[in-house]
Amino acid sequence: EDEDAEVIRDLLTRHVYYTQSTVAQRILADWKRYERRFVKVMPKDYKRVLEAIERARETGIPEDEAVMEAAHG
Repeated sequence: EDEDAEVIRDLLTRHVYYTQSTVAQRILADWKRYERRFVKVMPKDYKRVLEAIERARETGIPEDEAVMEAAHG
């Protein structure tokens, strides 16, 4: 997602600032090519809870209720 990509890019920029990393500089210089190589890793249960919260917000049900339902499968 765009938001995740911006976080990665910001982290790489900071990394270059503090460490002068040539690898990070190379990635940033060719960002469009490297961006798609990053993969978001997330525990399945956490992803299920995030999706439940999103559905709750869309449907208007209480978030804690949606989270409990997601936790109990």
